[in-house]
Amino acid sequence: MHKGFPAFTFRALICASAILYFVGGLPLRVSFAIVLLLALALSYWMHYLKVSALERALQDAKQVTGRPVSMHEYLSEQAAWKTMDRLDEETEGDIDPEYNPETHYLVALGKRCFEIGDDYAAGLTVPENRELAVAWYKKAVQSYELAAKKGDAYAQEQLGDINSEGHYISRNKDQAFSWWRESAANGRVSAQYRLGQKYYFGEEVEKDFVEALFWFHVVLASHQSDVVEEKRQATNYGNDAALHLTPSVLEEVLERVRKWLEEHPKKPQGLYRRYAHSKPL
Repeated sequence: MHKGFPAFTFRALICASAILYFVGGLPLRVSFAIVLLLALALSYWMHYLKVSALERALQDAKQVTGRPVSMHEYLSEQAAWKTMDRLDEETEGDIDPEYNPETHYLVALGKRCFEIGDDYAAGLTVPENRELAVAWYKKAVQSYELAAKKGDAYAQEQLGDINSEGHYISRNKDQAFSWWRESAANGRVSAQYRLGQKYYFGEEVEKDFVEALFWFHVVLASHQSDVVEEKRQATNYGNDAALHLTPSVLEEVLERVRKWLEEHPKKPQGLYRRYAHSKPL
């Protein structure tokens, strides 16, 4: 059955058939068959119009770029722009001085590629296809890497998560911590908190209460209004970590925090970053 057909629910078909049965006086089976055929015809017609529009759009894109543009490339880029438009509406144009349109686009494109990969992996809106899912996930990673190399803190954090969990690339904890540290240095509070959490629990690294407390203090130094939960957890875990340290070590940690904050002035998070605390998958 055509993939556009599920939009016509079974309940709607029954209702339409009932109307033909009671109003038109047609047998119920005949009414249902007529409605079903009309629904299929409308579905295929809508699909034809959509494909025709896409073909015209691809021709326009070819003229603009000077090269052939695949349908997948076009759809992912269009979706990325829609994602950015939605985020712009959410922030009501509140753009910080360090806003970078290029990395903004790359991050939005990466997030959309992950969504498309999820669709193929789960077979929700498209037929399940593991190979295409992995291909789209790899496109997302490439977009994040481009943004991360340009200093985008959100993309750096996502690459840390991906390397840590081994999603669609080989698991690499050293690379994960490297990306998290870069993200933390660029002002990403959730990356700072994740580092503290990893050292506190000894996840993927040897337990280290000194490092854990250091990063928890960095989190608490943030003035962002949307990291309340991170600060609450950092306070709880930090107080416990401090119990395992001597007063002299605590003083050394606080001195490290002071120097680190001087060397890493607080950076705006960027207009989409404050809405992206969750993992990509």
